[in-house]
Amino acid sequence: MSALRLLAMISVAAAVVGTVGVAGPSLAAAVPVTSVWTENSSVNVFQDSLPAPGSATAVDLTMAKNEYEAAQIAIRKSSNFTIQKVSFGDLSSGGNVLAAANLAYQFVEFEHLDENSRAGFENWPLDNPIRTAPGDFPDALSNDASTAVPANQTMPIWIRAYVPAATPAGVYTGTATVVTDVGSSNVPVTVDVRNVTIPDSNQSTFTTAMWMNMLGFLSPDNTQDPIKKEYGIDKYSDGWWSLMDNVAASMRAYRENSLSVPLVTLLVDGGSYQDGATYHFNWTLVDQVIERFMDRDHAINQIEGFWWFYEIYGDTGAKTEIITGTPTSRSRDYVGSDTATVKRWNTQFLTSLRDHVRAKGWEDKFWVHIADEITDDQVSRYRAAADTIHAIWPQVRIADTNNVQSPMEAVADKRNILIPNLNLTSDHADYYTHSGKPFWLYTCNIPTGSYLNRLIDQPVYSQREMMWYAYQTGATGYLHWAYDAWDYPMNGDGGQDSKGDGWIVKPDKDHHTIKPTIRLESLRDGIQDWELLRIVGQTKPALAQAISAALVTSATRYNEDTGFVSRMHNALVAAAAGGRTFVANLTIASVASASTSAAGSGAGNAIDSDASTGWKSAAGGSQWWQLDLREQAQVDAIQLTWGSGFAKSYKIQLSYNGTDWADAYATTSAGGGDTFAGINGKARYVRIAASNCPTTGCVINDVQVGGSYLASQNLAGGKYYDEPDPDAAYPDLGFSTDGVLAGHYDDRRSYGYHVGTSGSFTATVTIDLEALRTLGSVRIHRYQNYEEHYDPDSVVVSTSTDNQAYTQKGSVGKADGLWYDLTFPPSATRYLRVTFSKNGGDLADWLFLDEIEAYAPPAGEAVNIVQGAAYTMSEEPDPGYPDTDGHEATDGVIAGGYGDGDGFGFVVQYLTAEPVTVDIALPAVRDVNLVRVARFEDGKHNYAPDRVDVYTSTNGGSYQYRGAATWATGQWYEIAFPDTTADHIRIAVSKTGGDQADWLFLDEISAYGSQLAAR
Repeated sequence: MSALRLLAMISVAAAVVGTVGVAGPSLAAAVPVTSVWTENSSVNVFQDSLPAPGSATAVDLTMAKNEYEAAQIAIRKSSNFTIQKVSFGDLSSGGNVLAAANLAYQFVEFEHLDENSRAGFENWPLDNPIRTAPGDFPDALSNDASTAVPANQTMPIWIRAYVPAATPAGVYTGTATVVTDVGSSNVPVTVDVRNVTIPDSNQSTFTTAMWMNMLGFLSPDNTQDPIKKEYGIDKYSDGWWSLMDNVAASMRAYRENSLSVPLVTLLVDGGSYQDGATYHFNWTLVDQVIERFMDRDHAINQIEGFWWFYEIYGDTGAKTEIITGTPTSRSRDYVGSDTATVKRWNTQFLTSLRDHVRAKGWEDKFWVHIADEITDDQVSRYRAAADTIHAIWPQVRIADTNNVQSPMEAVADKRNILIPNLNLTSDHADYYTHSGKPFWLYTCNIPTGSYLNRLIDQPVYSQREMMWYAYQTGATGYLHWAYDAWDYPMNGDGGQDSKGDGWIVKPDKDHHTIKPTIRLESLRDGIQDWELLRIVGQTKPALAQAISAALVTSATRYNEDTGFVSRMHNALVAAAAGGRTFVANLTIASVASASTSAAGSGAGNAIDSDASTGWKSAAGGSQWWQLDLREQAQVDAIQLTWGSGFAKSYKIQLSYNGTDWADAYATTSAGGGDTFAGINGKARYVRIAASNCPTTGCVINDVQVGGSYLASQNLAGGKYYDEPDPDAAYPDLGFSTDGVLAGHYDDRRSYGYHVGTSGSFTATVTIDLEALRTLGSVRIHRYQNYEEHYDPDSVVVSTSTDNQAYTQKGSVGKADGLWYDLTFPPSATRYLRVTFSKNGGDLADWLFLDEIEAYAPPAGEAVNIVQGAAYTMSEEPDPGYPDTDGHEATDGVIAGGYGDGDGFGFVVQYLTAEPVTVDIALPAVRDVNLVRVARFEDGKHNYAPDRVDVYTSTNGGSYQYRGAATWATGQWYEIAFPDTTADHIRIAVSKTGGDQADWLFLDEISAYGSQLAAR
């Protein structure tokens, strides 16, 4: 809508405010509006992120010993403020203490991206960036103790816990306090420490190698000392060494246990030189660097002897890194690899390096490169180089990366470690898993698309889930080319095409150290998870593989549910600790039944928490065991312990009603013993349906159900519905109400409609709730996009009592997360209608639909006390967008776009802001403690209020201020306050005009109280 249609600025006259005897919103604003909530470490929290309905308000971690784990406190205020510090008290568990010194905080900084990631040389973009650039993305973690935060901007605070190895197991509780210059906020902290210990990084069998420039140049491209440039410190000065100590400490903490040592640079700087045909090697400086990292901070157990036997740059041919010059004027240079000089260098250098490494006792830790990412035409040269090295030093390990499979296979016999790019591992997983050699994962610029990687505009959990994939494929390491390529700009010409590919730490001159990033935190989380999977796999390999598959099934197929990521980590910690993976809260009151049971081996024996007893079927063939949870529950996973008789083929099924069953997991190659199935669904009933029990009967000794009871029943669960006939290739088997969440469309848990690459398509799903219910919210599971974008463009929710007249209750456009969440005032409903719209396009030519859930309002919100109430306004809306019949603010119809006629609008004069008031007359005196105002959102304009203030009155004349909101929680501005009696409620809304913000639209207002009856 154009600003050319400006009218006078909407306002309340000063006389109006004066006559009611209340402070205007400008005075009320002296106490800032504040929101504090928490997120787990898998969530990217942006500066404009807002709390969702039901957001967590506590930090809750499950941890192994010697593990780091993090969460985030998000804080936002309506005025400028300064966070002065975050303080922690000791966490206690009975008589044991987890000292406050093991808790730390860092403020999340934001990196501006001019565009989203794409592999420039292949023009291969990310399929699903976390947000569309340009924009500011969360990344680095500040070392500052305090920070200033602008008004109406969210500051995520990274809260990190560490559990020392000697900490007794137990549930530790305490408090984190965010101290600001305008008040403090307390956040409960719980750390559930389990009895399993992760090994130190220098004792780990997993290698993390990231090429570091801080110690010296690694390639011909490096010409400027990054430490001098970023810190102003001379090489090998006291300041340089103390900085390296801080880097080593960071490496230890983040499990980076392979040190890239620039051998030639350090040799030259340490006094090595060429004297005619003879090279004189002084290893003193090399030793000092290695020992500083290895011995002082115990950071490393692998030494990456960084020197290129040959490397090819452009058209210059193969060149080798050597020492040149004279004893008094020595330098590092790249010389033609086939020259006599280089051949002489190779012999002398390799011999001296071999002898020195052996003398230091480092031979089992040392590995070297020949050339990076070779192509087919370099295979013969590479093989000859490997022969030269191993002829002089047979024991040294050779390892290099590859982006192409054919040269990798052609030289694999010459390498001791295989390091394929992640896309090669994905495409040739069997080759690497069965190669008989250790292999690591590798990323460098690519892969993009839907692959896991470490890019800033990917979900932060990507690095963590990549390490789950590493365990699944048998990879024992990870290599990336850039730890600190700070000379590689983020944006502009010559900038990083794949954003964040150039570094994962940032320089911090002010604090004489480096800044980690949330991506580095995620990598460490994943490596720690790899260690826990290894611990489980030492005694139960099948169980470890099944746990890893619950979260990741390939490098391009992984779970995007950040809550599920956290819950699977918790389950993994419990499994690694031994004992039971899940507490018995879902099974302790449940009722088990079975198709048949042998005498003395009833169905209930499988849930008695005693693995020495179990259920045994009375016959073979097809048999089932079933659990009635007594209430609806979130079912995260099922862990089974099979006895002597197990089924190779079985399904785990979910049901809301015990009659209609949906497959949540299936296998045809089970091996008995302990197995694990990730579910992430909802159900009241769980069934294990086996199709080929042995003739002696199936035996299940133990069933563990991970999850929790739902706070509110899903009223749509298991209900029947009408929908347009889907495409025959992707039929509907009740997927919208079966409780099983779909992933990629090829899992056959969603139904699809072919839209085409142009035009539009609409599908309406109508659910019969079978009885009149009161609804307050609807959740729709969004198709989980990978390479294709098959999710809806918009969703509209309507309700009806008779399946004839429908009332719109909300609409949303594209969802940021995996759910479309719509809340609305309580609505009497028998029929729930959800309308999905999709515009066709490239890779957007299908629409896939999945779960729809419906819930009653929260306790205390069953009656909207202003439903249908009369009201007056201080200003008349624009004639083009009137308040039809004077009831659109309380008619129960939730507006969508501004043109649908369900809301009313005002033109706002550019760059001005005053309140417009809506005075609502209640039918009688009521108790009031909560007011909500719908937020207009069409995905294009900012036509919602900047601020909403609430006042109440018992006489319609003298008003008392109750509170304000300057941002929405979900679709609503929410103002809660202590119980008060009122017969009038005043809503005052303010807005400052601007680009795409020259209108103010208002719609539904609702209010609630602790007592439903009129006084």
